[in-house]
Parts: sequence; structure tokens; C-alpha cells
Amino acid sequence: MDISKNSILRFLLYIGIIVSSVNIYNFVYFHFLYAIRRKILCPALGSVAMCELAETAGWMGVVTGNVLICLLLLKSTEKLKHTRVLKKLEYLICFIQVLIQVWLAVYFTMMAEDAGSHEDVRIIIFISYFGLNALLFLINGILSFLEELTRDRLYG
Repeated sequence: MDISKNSILRFLLYIGIIVSSVNIYNFVYFHFLYAIRRKILCPALGSVAMCELAETAGWMGVVTGNVLICLLLLKSTEKLKHTRVLKKLEYLICFIQVLIQVWLAVYFTMMAEDAGSHEDVRIIIFISYFGLNALLFLINGILSFLEELTRDRLYG
């Protein structure tokens, strides 16, 4: 097993991504969805479909965080340490997730503005979770890329 400080830091940041993504799901479920006489309403984002999309975005972050933790653990084993696919996959997934999280933040900001609730503090907190996810994915992608550069120098 090859475990470095960089790997432990990335592992903790992936746990942070999972927690932040679960907070997205919980925030929608507890603050935006209302049940009134057998009807479910989501006035904060404009429609129930937007709230369901936000819940899906939260679970997408959880799944991606878990996949990246598995990749991190696979890369630390001796047999898979030098696999080319695993070397590039982690920071590629992180880069794609940065783009997705930024796009989701902008999209839900526009949906909240269309619904007339863009100045609500709950919406601002909700959007900030996407920004936090994007920041954590960016930091992890950079750390992963730097670790691969140092491994290439050490192992040739």
C-alpha cells in the first residue's frame, strides 16, 4: 500500500464532497418541498421537477464522491499503482465535476430567479453547496494531478 499525506488529504476532501452533496439533498427535502392536501409543491425553485432535479444533483455528488474514494483506494494498491487509466481517471472526473457543479449552481440560480425567490437566504445557502462542491472537486483534481506528476518523476 502506498498511502501519502496527499492521499489522506484527498480522502478527507472526498468525504467533505459526500457530506456537502447529502446536504444538497436534505436541504431540498426539508426546506423546499411542501405537502399540502395530497399535493407536493416546490415554490422556491418553481416546480416539483426542479426540486427533483436538485435532489438528483445531490445524489450525483454522493455517488461521484464514493467512486473517487474507490479509485483512490485502488490506486494505493501495488498491482494497480502504475495503471495508466487509473492515473488519468481521477483528475478527469474531478475536472468534469467542477464544470457540472458550476453549471448546476448557475442553473438553479436562474430557476430561483424565475420563481422569484432568488433573494431568499435558503436559496443562497442551497447554491453555495454547489460552489463548495466545485471548490472541493477542483482542489482534489489539482492534488491528484500533482501526485501523478511526482509519481511519474519518481518511478519514471
